[in-house]
Amino acid sequence: MKRVGLYGDPHSGSKVGLTPNPTNKVQEILLERHLDCVNTLGPVDILSCNGDLVDGTMAKGMSVGDDNWIAGQVDDACELIKLWNAPRVFVNMGTGYHTRGGPTNDFEAQVVNQLRAAGIEATFHTKLELEINGWFKLKARHFVRSSGIPHGRSGPGERVKFWDILENHLHGEDSAHLWVFSHVHYFQFTKNAFGAS
Repeated sequence: MKRVGLYGDPHSGSKVGLTPNPTNKVQEILLERHLDCVNTLGPVDILSCNGDLVDGTMAKGMSVGDDNWIAGQVDDACELIKLWNAPRVFVNMGTGYHTRGGPTNDFEAQVVNQLRAAGIEATFHTKLELEINGWFKLKARHFVRSSGIPHGRSGPGERVKFWDILENHLHGEDSAHLWVFSHVHYFQFTKNAFGAS
């Protein structure tokens, strides 16, 4: 039975992002919680990294820097992923605003290449569709819209799930058991007769 870890939006490089080398109290708390999660879950066989692994070059996330600074973000993102000790890593593309320095310079692709160089089976995706243990279907993608009202936050993810269910039904395929979205930086779990998100 394969165990799967789900991980997203660390924004390594931001002053309030996750880093293996904290420089302020927020980063210290984030790293402590990350390590608690990794240690509680124990080893996983598969790690799904759901985007925005780095903060990039934009000032929106309170980040500024040069090429060496970007290389440091990529290094930090890899070190955080390696803490999971997962032999297989799936990286989903995050928000271009953070993860791309131009049309040919995708920072998350650099993370994947660095993980491969370290002997980890890593792949890069825009949307992940994965069958686990021969039956469990996981779908993950970084971007999902949000809602300005707390009781409406599940709506955007549920809408994506609903259309996916209809599309699968039209093709005679089973729907996913779990959909994972990131981007909006809050945790919400919903479940209905069609699965969980």
